[in-house]
Amino acid sequence: MSNPTVKYARNGALASLGLYFVVVMVVLAVSFGYERGRIGASPVDASMTFYQQLSQSIPVLLTSQKKPSGRQQG
Repeated sequence: MSNPTVKYARNGALASLGLYFVVVMVVLAVSFGYERGRIGASPVDASMTFYQQLSQSIPVLLTSQKKPSGRQQG
């Protein structure tokens, strides 16, 4: 590989890592803000945290996305 190609690949990799880091930090900041606001507003409703609700809802969403196969059991 020539020197400009390596430089281009390195800059692209660093840019993608930086973008990933920024996105993760924004998502964490928003989720922590939501969690703090939710618990502060109503401590009675805080029996399930945001992360517990998220961990329970993701499998439900994934199973609802599955399409039935053409094979029938019976």
